[in-house]
Amino acid sequence: MQEIIIRKAYEVWNSEPTMTTAQLSRISCPVLVLTGDDEPFSNHHTVELYEAIPNGRLAIVPGTSHFVVKENSKMVQALIKDFYKNLEYPITTWPRLRKEQTEKLKEQ
Repeated sequence: MQEIIIRKAYEVWNSEPTMTTAQLSRISCPVLVLTGDDEPFSNHHTVELYEAIPNGRLAIVPGTSHFVVKENSKMVQALIKDFYKNLEYPITTWPRLRKEQTEKLKEQ
């Protein structure tokens, strides 16, 4: 049974998600992208997904895999609580991704 679940999981990983970065760039609400630092696949796609979402936040939880919620539930809960407490657009000191929007907000 476990082999069937694992096989099906790999089938999903190979075929999903089907959204393009252009589609992701139209998401305007705050999004928390949460991942482990030891995923069974490269985090390159996760970072690409995060960078495509204009109001995205990225949390890479150290010492966790795809079971990030189970492996470090306290940290995940803290990240989610902080995310919901701070839904406003994040202003960072030295922005790369958020530079244009940060400058617009500072002018107001």
